[in-house]
Amino acid sequence: MQQCWDDRLGSFIYRDLESGLSPDRELFYPGRVQRELTIGKAFLKPQRLQLHLFAADEHTRACIIRLKGTDPKGSPIEEIIKSSDLRWVLGKAHPTSLSLYQSIQSITFDGLQPEDRFVLETADFSQPDISCLLPLLTQSATPEMIEGIIANPALMAENERLFGLAETWKGRHELPPALTVRINVLWNTLIIEGLLRSGQTELAADLFTHLMTTITAGLAHHDGFFPFYNKGDDCRRETGMPLPGWHPWGCCWNWQGFGSSRQTE
Repeated sequence: MQQCWDDRLGSFIYRDLESGLSPDRELFYPGRVQRELTIGKAFLKPQRLQLHLFAADEHTRACIIRLKGTDPKGSPIEEIIKSSDLRWVLGKAHPTSLSLYQSIQSITFDGLQPEDRFVLETADFSQPDISCLLPLLTQSATPEMIEGIIANPALMAENERLFGLAETWKGRHELPPALTVRINVLWNTLIIEGLLRSGQTELAADLFTHLMTTITAGLAHHDGFFPFYNKGDDCRRETGMPLPGWHPWGCCWNWQGFGSSRQTE
């Protein structure tokens, strides 16, 4: 867990388990399925590949996909993705390569339809999100790391958490201008509990107040117990779910000494 800490960003980050690196995305290759496509892309750092398959209908495909390239040592490598490796949901599948690639030369499709589409990309480890704060909950963060998280202006600044902590924030790169950044109620509750366990009671109470402001303001329009809210205007963004909305109330009751094991009490 300590190896996932980034002093410069003031946050925990994701790293590739095999390489230990956290590379930026170097490839985004969309297209229609063909028998064989030559890509010929060399990477600055060893990369893990992600393939997104989109069937023209909602049926699964009995297919075989071959990735050819070189490994980090420069040796030729060929990886075969079989039908048994794919999990199709609503006509979509998202396999990830088992090997690291220093370059990708070509990709071959067998068993897919000409109308099907795909996107081949390198796994992007550069963008932090709210799950990177889970070490607060598990008490894996050292006091110095906790101070770094609190001092992170893109994360904990007052104007960045008016309605709660956002699902993602500026990391190494600016966020896309058209991206809708959401506030996830359940994730915020977990982070509040993590701050309490880390001894940051004042910050936890402040974050709880901002989060409950969003929820209680929505009660007037029957939107108070929705799991997602927009960071910019605190309006709901998804369909209703009772449990995630009620969970912060349970957190409040526990603070007041009213601990309840049932959401209906």
